[in-house]
Amino acid sequence: MTVAITGNRIVEIKKTDKVRPPKGAQLVDATGNFLIPGVWDMHVHWFYARYLPLFIANGVTGVRQMRGFPEHFQWREEIAKGLLLGPRQAIAGTPDRRTRTVLSRHHQRQQ
Repeated sequence: MTVAITGNRIVEIKKTDKVRPPKGAQLVDATGNFLIPGVWDMHVHWFYARYLPLFIANGVTGVRQMRGFPEHFQWREEIAKGLLLGPRQAIAGTPDRRTRTVLSRHHQRQQ
């Protein structure tokens, strides 16, 4: 199989005999190797920016922060701008006192 990548996105996957690489394309022979998509960790509580590159090094290209703090939103912006190496982030908001009260009342009505 041949995988064509433009920028940082996979744009085509075809049988090798069906692909004609564009002139000047960089070709990588990955025979005998594996190619996997980026992995998302869907339950993260992360507080240290200095360790964010470890996610990328281990194939985790996206995370869902389970409790969002202001620094998480800052990291997401810096990652998007290429200033910080780390995974894409889906960030949950930090519950405030009012949210907990509403959820508590809803839970009591369900019982």
